[in-house]
Amino acid sequence: MNCFSIAYNNFRHNVKVYALHIMAMIFSVSIYYNFIAIKYHPQIMSLKQAMDTMRETTIAASTLLLVFLIFFIWFSNSFFLNQKKKEIGIYAFAGIDNYKIGLIFAIESFLLGIVSIVSGIFVGILFSKLFVMLLSKVAYLDIKLRFFVSIKAVFETTVTFLIIFLAISVLSYVNIVRSKLIDLFNASKKHEGILKINYFKAIASVLIIGTVYLMCAKLQRLTVIAYIPIITILTILGTYWLFGGFLPMIMRHIINKKNILYKGTNVISMSNINFRIKGNYRTLATIAILIASAITAFGTVTSIKYTIGSLDLDLPYSFTYEIEGKEDKIMKDKVDKVLNESNHNVLLKEKANFVLINKYKTNYDFYGEKLVVTKVSDFKKISKDLKVKNYEEIVKKSDLLNGECIYIERPKVAISAVKAPGGKKFHIGNLSYKVKSELKTPLFGGGINAVTIVVSDLDYNNIKKQFKEYEFNGIIVDNQEKSMDLAMGLKNIKHIDNKLYSFAEKYRAGYKPYGIIFFMGSILALVFVLATGSVIHFKILSEAFMDKIKYDILMKIGITEKELIKVISNQVLIYFILPLIVGVVHSCAAILILGRLINYNLLIPTAISIITFVIIYGIFYVFTVIKFRKIVY
Repeated sequence: MNCFSIAYNNFRHNVKVYALHIMAMIFSVSIYYNFIAIKYHPQIMSLKQAMDTMRETTIAASTLLLVFLIFFIWFSNSFFLNQKKKEIGIYAFAGIDNYKIGLIFAIESFLLGIVSIVSGIFVGILFSKLFVMLLSKVAYLDIKLRFFVSIKAVFETTVTFLIIFLAISVLSYVNIVRSKLIDLFNASKKHEGILKINYFKAIASVLIIGTVYLMCAKLQRLTVIAYIPIITILTILGTYWLFGGFLPMIMRHIINKKNILYKGTNVISMSNINFRIKGNYRTLATIAILIASAITAFGTVTSIKYTIGSLDLDLPYSFTYEIEGKEDKIMKDKVDKVLNESNHNVLLKEKANFVLINKYKTNYDFYGEKLVVTKVSDFKKISKDLKVKNYEEIVKKSDLLNGECIYIERPKVAISAVKAPGGKKFHIGNLSYKVKSELKTPLFGGGINAVTIVVSDLDYNNIKKQFKEYEFNGIIVDNQEKSMDLAMGLKNIKHIDNKLYSFAEKYRAGYKPYGIIFFMGSILALVFVLATGSVIHFKILSEAFMDKIKYDILMKIGITEKELIKVISNQVLIYFILPLIVGVVHSCAAILILGRLINYNLLIPTAISIITFVIIYGIFYVFTVIKFRKIVY
């Protein structure tokens, strides 16, 4: 038999072993194809405004996906190679030189890549219309999509992954050619043995991770941004030392507890895990970091969808506009006429007065911006009419004395202002107003996209004597998502064009990027989850092949099948649950930073992200246990 025939037979016999890994690769290639195909889709390219956003987002997403996949393929290939080194050693012992052996396994790796590419592109093409339909839905693209196959995307995807798999195959070839016969036979034993306890790493890991969490919780909202690189580096370092130093110490402590060690089958599973930590702690730490990255990525995009999806701040009204002077009062009558002639029912008409101030002083971090001032009675009325969720709490915070104010953050602000030492104050002329509380709540919406403070009615009457007063008008109609025709009718009114702020127009134009980012980010997070699950799945199965003889001996000396299943389940569970716990806690700290920056409670999107990941991870656990059992007996 020639090298290709041997490689093909090896690949064919190992397809079941590679199954989940191949599935993850096929899914990844199909997603990459669809990311690339978006750039060439003729119907999307015709939408110039949307295309700019999509092009930038898809380029960023595909680049990030490609970087991750290169790491994932390289990482997985190292497992494949380590598992097969004993088999390679047998070939060498039979007299086949290392160059031919290297070629055999390089061809096998390349065949794995070819299957992934061909199947991935086929699946990508098959579901391409569904992919674009979902994207167009979240981006609010009013187009009827037809099935489209991008030859350019097929070529680009094929060439990209061929280069990756070819490079990985060459590295495998070089690795085998340089290996010695004795090293190949002992590859499975190379990292076995009990890892020496390093108390410095054990204690330092806890202190480092504790310091990171403290920084996440205590640093000021804007200050924490500057520390993100340091936080990331410390988290990675602390995680590796946690698994390399703290975990062996805990395992040694558990093994020394005889009442735990000799309970049921713990003596087998705990001893085996303790014996494997030396070769596995880096892998467990890497998986924990990947899990944290995946959950954080999904939690971030879910948070964006969660905070943007409510639209409470920027778009609480269907339409808003401002009035100044007698000429604009005529415009108000024309607005009412257009509304009455439309097919929409008016659900709410809101009116409030405000003053716009150009010159003021404050110790907030936004000097130079305009300041809007309104009175507390109007603020309470608007909050009640808009049925703000935390209305009762807002009312409690709205009892203002003279010289006090409530700071309302701008609707589109991404990051809350930094806490000012000595209290926050606004100085308007010769008057000073101390900030009693900060709120992120609907008021005027994005039509008046400026910093706003609410003062007592008496203070407002004093301020308006010095500045020009305007009238805010907010309107809510039914079926506002389909009110674009009404917006066009209102825009035809003289003098209103630059003052009108429309839900339908702004939602579609301003929030398309958020929908695209949410969709792309969710897909990327799903790829990360599948790839991470595939890595740990194959790592555990690699050990199953190495431990097969040990389990055969256990069955011969009398261990029952039920006990064996329990041993396998516990051992696999620990490998899954340790990095999962660490990854989840890390991701919670990361999302905590995000929540503090945007001043939102992200408990719900964080819970959704973690539950989604745990469910998918649980599926991998079940499949791994089943496959492990089939391998060892």
